[in-house]
Amino acid sequence: MKHPAGTRHLTARRAALAALILAIAAAAAAAFSLRWRGDEGGSLTFESAAGEVFAVFGNSFAVCSSTQLQVFDENGRNTLTRAVSAENPGLAASDAALAVWSAGGDALLVLDAEGNASELAAEGAVYAVSANGSGMLAVTTACEGYRGLVTVYDAALRPVYRWYAATAWPMAAALSPDGGTLAVLAASEEGGQLRLFSLAGEEELARFVSPGEVFFDLGWVDGGLCLVSERRAVFLDAAGTAAGEYAFGSARLADYALGGECAVFALAEGGAQRLVSLGGAGALLAETDAPGEALGIDVQKGKIAVLYSEGAAVYNKNLTERGESAEASGAAALLLRADGETVTVFSGAARLGLV
Repeated sequence: MKHPAGTRHLTARRAALAALILAIAAAAAAAFSLRWRGDEGGSLTFESAAGEVFAVFGNSFAVCSSTQLQVFDENGRNTLTRAVSAENPGLAASDAALAVWSAGGDALLVLDAEGNASELAAEGAVYAVSANGSGMLAVTTACEGYRGLVTVYDAALRPVYRWYAATAWPMAAALSPDGGTLAVLAASEEGGQLRLFSLAGEEELARFVSPGEVFFDLGWVDGGLCLVSERRAVFLDAAGTAAGEYAFGSARLADYALGGECAVFALAEGGAQRLVSLGGAGALLAETDAPGEALGIDVQKGKIAVLYSEGAAVYNKNLTERGESAEASGAAALLLRADGETVTVFSGAARLGLV
């Protein structure tokens, strides 16, 4: 699962929609419609506010605060400024879609790859959203009479699949890259669970249960699934069969990212941190000492960007360093666009290609 950023710190992000007066929105658009500038990368500025979250979808950059969503295209041009009302905004992003949502709300704002915005009424109070690379959404909501509901929407925002959870609480869901399989992370009296469904039928394809363990995130990695708990990463194949795991041992999970080709973990122990890159079935691709505290990690097509307390670095999936910059010190987030360029986000500003 590709996460929106600031730094995640293993907490859920939320967002909601409402309206401000047209004059304020127009003024904001005029004030902050700036382009990337400079020969070796560029910069843009935006209106900054407390609690804001960031994401890239495709090569676009989005920032959402409790009152406003701003979107910039690959050239840094402000393509959308829209008033929102969200105590804790949240963004779900992929290369093909961006969804703005609010925990406990029942509406989403969805942008496609061309930047077209549509409103989507959810089927209950929303508490998790994800988007796959073809623009499909998996929306997890409350549902009266059940422990929850996961609804799948196609790229045209038509509901195409529903799973009513009767025996477990759905916590998050992720669609396979081809959009044919739905993976649902759930919790029950039995423990943490992974439920797998084909969108072509109603029968459950597979179920993985770990008694006494709570998984808080999942993502599709190298053709299979990765489930994350506080103590390990579990890997399943596309059919839902356990294929491998990586135990964190006595180390504390500081941060992580799940991408198309690898899963990356920052593990803290004894005052130091190390980075671990894992491929399909949990195969260890590489491990290296981190130069500082990892504040955020992003993964895009086998490229890894890590924001540290004193700078930033970019690696390939084998953790061979491809670039670093001390100028990223103090940044709020480090993101990777679809084209592999980094976006370093500071308070009220973002820089392209800094790392």
